[in-house]
Amino acid sequence: MPEQARTVTEAVDADRRHRREAAIRPESADTVPPRLGTSLRNRRLFLLPPDEDEVAQPKENA
Repeated sequence: MPEQARTVTEAVDADRRHRREAAIRPESADTVPPRLGTSLRNRRLFLLPPDEDEVAQPKENA
C-alpha cells in the first residue's frame, strides 16, 4: 500500500509540474513582444467619428 501511495503522489507531482511548466512556458520562444512604447505608438488610441458631410449624404438607391 505505501508503494501505491508513493506512485500516486509521484503522478500528482508530475502532473502539477507539467501544468506549472506549461503555464510559464512562452507560446513561442522565437517571438518577443513589442515594447510598450512601440506598441502604443503603432496603434490608434482614439477613433475619430466620420465627417458630418459623409453621414449627412442621403443614399441614392434608398
